[in-house]
Amino acid sequence: MHEFLQEGDDTCEQSPKHAPTDRVDVLYTLAGGRGGLEAGMQTGLNALTLLMWSDVTGNWE
Repeated sequence: MHEFLQEGDDTCEQSPKHAPTDRVDVLYTLAGGRGGLEAGMQTGLNALTLLMWSDVTGNWE
C-alpha cells in the first residue's frame, strides 16, 4: 500500500501516513473488544441519523 502519492518532481506528501490505531486489533483493544467497537459505531450512526432526520423534517428543537 502506498503511503504517499507523488507526481513527477513533486515531493510533497499528498496523503497522511496511517496512524497506528488504523489497525483493527488496536481498535478492538481501545474499544474493549469487538462488541464495544460495534456499539460505538452504532451510537455514531444513530446520532448521524437523528441529525439527518431533523434536517429533513425541519424539526430542530
